Amino acid sequence: INAFCKKQSKTPLQYLQDMGVLSEIELRQCKTEYKLELNENERKTLSQTLELPESVLKRASEDMARNGLIIAQIIRLVENMKKKVLVFASSKDNSDFLASLLILRGIKAKSVTGETNFTDRVSSVEMFRENRLQVLLNYNVFTAGFDDPKIDCIFIARPTYSVVLYSQMVGRGLRGPLNGGTKKCLLVDVIDNIESQPDINYAHDYF
Repeated sequence: INAFCKKQSKTPLQYLQDMGVLSEIELRQCKTEYKLELNENERKTLSQTLELPESVLKRASEDMARNGLIIAQIIRLVENMKKKVLVFASSKDNSDFLASLLILRGIKAKSVTGETNFTDRVSSVEMFRENRLQVLLNYNVFTAGFDDPKIDCIFIARPTYSVVLYSQMVGRGLRGPLNGGTKKCLLVDVIDNIESQPDINYAHDYF
């Protein structure tokens, strides 16, 4: 397939999108003024694991200006664009906090994290599939093993250096019409002041 795609001047992702196997991605960036800063131990952990430490993610999740921008964007997606949104939050508390704010707004939202019991997790996923939830937020749960082909909006609010993790998050919304999914999927990428954050062009080789 790689050789064929080169003749067509397309990436494998573009080829499968044209076929309808994968959905087309409409990319929007939500830029913040938040700057990720790592101490020496956190930099060491990053170099060893290739992923941001929990402490870094927690600090990002507590920035109120960043949270305000994220909430405003999600509300606009739901109320103005009628999107069904899967959100990748930056921490367990952040997922719960954002869900609470959305519920106060009158939006049907649920947070699922590693601390959510199995019954509630299954129930939340089922409600989202059946469109009884407008927003499903999660932390460290739905990067893999989650399948709802009708998702038409992925909101990535979790900072990451990992192209593999990034592509897993984006991949939750890539089911195309031939796979029972959507023709297009809106990807909203929260862009913090961070060097080497993956982007969709770099990630396509990992899908």
